[in-house]
Amino acid sequence: MRSSGFDKTPYRDHFLGKKEKKEHALGTTLAILFVIALAAAGFFMFWYFGGPGGLIEAFGPGQEPVQESDLAAIEAQESELAAFLAEAETDSFAQEPGTEGSGQEETAAQTESAQEARADGGPDPAVLEQIMQEKSTASAYGIYVYDLEHMEEIEAGASREGMYASALICVPILYAAAVRLDAGTIRLNDPVVYVNSAGGRGEAYPESKDGREYPLSYYLSTMIRYSDNNCMNCLLDYLGMDMINSTCRTAGYGSVQLQRKIGVGEEGLENYVSPADMAGMLRELYGGKFMTIGTEFIRNYFRIDEGDSYRTLIGQGELLPSDALFLNHNGRGDSRYNEIALIGTDECRYILCVMCSGEYGFAYEDAVTEVSRYIYDSLQERGEMNG
Repeated sequence: MRSSGFDKTPYRDHFLGKKEKKEHALGTTLAILFVIALAAAGFFMFWYFGGPGGLIEAFGPGQEPVQESDLAAIEAQESELAAFLAEAETDSFAQEPGTEGSGQEETAAQTESAQEARADGGPDPAVLEQIMQEKSTASAYGIYVYDLEHMEEIEAGASREGMYASALICVPILYAAAVRLDAGTIRLNDPVVYVNSAGGRGEAYPESKDGREYPLSYYLSTMIRYSDNNCMNCLLDYLGMDMINSTCRTAGYGSVQLQRKIGVGEEGLENYVSPADMAGMLRELYGGKFMTIGTEFIRNYFRIDEGDSYRTLIGQGELLPSDALFLNHNGRGDSRYNEIALIGTDECRYILCVMCSGEYGFAYEDAVTEVSRYIYDSLQERGEMNG
């Protein structure tokens, strides 16, 4: 198998090609109209995002400043966020076909596509089911693959049923925020009070942040970069679980049912999302449907940061080649292992979501690793044959 030959370090320029800029010499009149339109757009962006620094400014007038110990980290994150948003104004990214308004409806055409994929060297659902049955003791599991190269679905297990979502609730939270940001009902510099409510994975020293206000942008990026439980819970409070559920369901993702915060909440309540809906929402976010949270945001932040106390390459990423692009989020616990990832090389590009629950959740990592490697090998080989 040949190396894909690209550097994944900057997480850009190798997964979706930038659309070629087209220049048309339409005469002096059109050139003047273009300059006027550009100036109007700049004025709108200035007004909409609150003037200088308004898009990512951490605090509005009269709000309490952060402590000096927090300032450097906040400024670094906000600087990164500013850089990619500024570039997004000038760069255009191709949206994956079929992402606009894509609810996850199972059809005969999708089944036929999966069969064609197997005949053409794609993953076989029967093999996926065999791996899960032999390598795990999961009482329930769902596997959903979306081949971005061929716009095809491969599924195994309960891929269309709502399953215990654990930390993967970050996906519907991010999706609902993207919808509201584009609608203008919320803004990235909106102040949100930090509440230290849950332990586990996340940034260090959450107690020092308790009760302080940070911008919405901080919570969105930290939630997915560190799988930060406190940031997820703060966003559940700020956006509202009912709003998140209704926004996702209106978009066609009917399995989304958030009922509690991470680590806290009424006993007996759980959060449910299907693997297919998880992948569909991530596909729309990455595909460029939304203006504020889109391709570059996912490339920059949708990965478990090396600063996390857990190993970063577990589950899906453990046996992937080092030159493969790997953007992921996972949720682990005693009774479940969930992971969703964007994976790409020169020969294949796809989204994979695996969710499983039952006893010995941490032991499911090995099964997910084998599932991931099998799918990668199948799609890589298929891409090499067709390339």
